[in-house]
Amino acid sequence: MDLNGKEIAFIGLGDVGSRYSSGITKNHGAKTRGYDLKFGLEEFAEKENRCREAGVRLVSGTKEVVEDAPLVLAITTVGQAIETAEGAAKYLKPGQIYVDFNSAIPSVKAKVQEIIEATGADFCDACTMVSPIRDWERTKVVISGKRAPEVQEVLNSWGMNLTYLGPNIGQASAYKVLRSIYTKGLEAVLIEALSSAYAYGIFDQVWDSIKTMMAEDAETLYSRMVRTNVVHSKRRADEIEAITGMLSADHRDCTMAAAAYKKLVWSANCGIKEHFNNAIPENLEDALAYWASVKEE
Repeated sequence: MDLNGKEIAFIGLGDVGSRYSSGITKNHGAKTRGYDLKFGLEEFAEKENRCREAGVRLVSGTKEVVEDAPLVLAITTVGQAIETAEGAAKYLKPGQIYVDFNSAIPSVKAKVQEIIEATGADFCDACTMVSPIRDWERTKVVISGKRAPEVQEVLNSWGMNLTYLGPNIGQASAYKVLRSIYTKGLEAVLIEALSSAYAYGIFDQVWDSIKTMMAEDAETLYSRMVRTNVVHSKRRADEIEAITGMLSADHRDCTMAAAAYKKLVWSANCGIKEHFNNAIPENLEDALAYWASVKEE
């Protein structure tokens, strides 16, 4: 990608956008400009000042930030992804690349792609994998799309940390949102388990037990948990059902315990135990392939 001294455009300079733009500008010499709807608001002053002090050129609107920028990075919110694309599309032209960094599901990214590519510009799908508070521009990002390798090369040359997943729109967003089943689910499970343990006066013991368990080699631990579910899902469902009843009787929230029960019952009734002849499969992917083949009617 030949930038010819032109600026990279940032639409959205919140927690993520302000760190990315400031980091590549101040630390790596990139030429950048940015715009955010919240410019001028008192609660946005810190982010605005961060960008200005780093050398990001702040502009007054979508037209000024998008027009003639070879690379446009949209880092707003999931709920604003389509609206942001519609606003930018008014000023996009063939040859420009628009990259949506929002953690939207693939169908939303496909809609954004449709909006952007109708202008003749190219579209890439990107997602930030963790909070950028610690690593700023070095935070891990995944990206997909036909021109994603070009975007990866340019942004990584300015200190960013993009990993290319493939040419198809939706690969990056699917990676992020499906992983969130685990990350957000784990967050919710920890809240429920630890707060319940605290209520029963055994927080220290439960917390130490969880930390000891999670210190085990992750691949070994997670593979064992999933593979043994093939045989033991019914027994584990019965155990978590009793725990759900205990918490409910004590008028405590049991959302995650109830969800775990429902999922374990689903596994017990989907035919996987019979498929493997009541034996624990040796390979994780063998079990996953069977579960993946089961669809709701």
